[in-house]
Amino acid sequence: MATVAKKLGAIGIFDVPGKSEDALAFQTMNNSDRIYLVWPRVKVSYDDKIKPVPASPYAAGVLAKINFWESPSNQPINGILGTEYAVSFSLDDATSLGQLLNSKHVATVVRQDGFRLWGARGAGDFTNLKTHQIQKVRIADAIREAILSSHRWAVAKGITANYLKAVQNSVKTYLDDLKSKGAIAGGDCVPDGEQNTTANLFQGKVYWRYSFTPTPVAETLYFIEEITDSYLTKIGA
Repeated sequence: MATVAKKLGAIGIFDVPGKSEDALAFQTMNNSDRIYLVWPRVKVSYDDKIKPVPASPYAAGVLAKINFWESPSNQPINGILGTEYAVSFSLDDATSLGQLLNSKHVATVVRQDGFRLWGARGAGDFTNLKTHQIQKVRIADAIREAILSSHRWAVAKGITANYLKAVQNSVKTYLDDLKSKGAIAGGDCVPDGEQNTTANLFQGKVYWRYSFTPTPVAETLYFIEEITDSYLTKIGA
């Protein structure tokens, strides 16, 4: 699935089998940045019975509903009654099961004002800050696809200085629009001076280099307590 997802520019969503300890072991065997692991199964009402079903369709629904630059984490899940296994969760407790799974790249379902998908990370290398959050992979895919699909007009055009500038401005306009939407922190596009040699240009090969910074999402909030007597001075005054 990871191989197919890479070819399609897509995300593969896996249902992790077993109990929580199995989920952590499963992650180590499926460490692709295009894989989004979900545990446990969720409970639904079916034929007047409550039964556990895979959570992956619900996670897929969340990803389909949100913008590609948004994280699926902390998004509500509708239509479920609970989870097959209890998932303890607290924002300030790293040892709670929900937070522990997230730290190991496994998304879960928690009960916070209803049920929510909880997990910002794919199963890839967390030290790779380009891809460790799943929305960063989707942002890169969407930008690549948009640039390729929207520049068919640039094929079979005469290569001139104005032509190079026109394509450059087209890509920059798109990146600027993404920045205004909060999808990226910024981006740029320039003709690639190293690749645009006389030989390449004469063969009809033209290169541009684009760069961008995908907007990261907040995963951990820290509130540092400080107790002081300094505010009593106003009372005394």
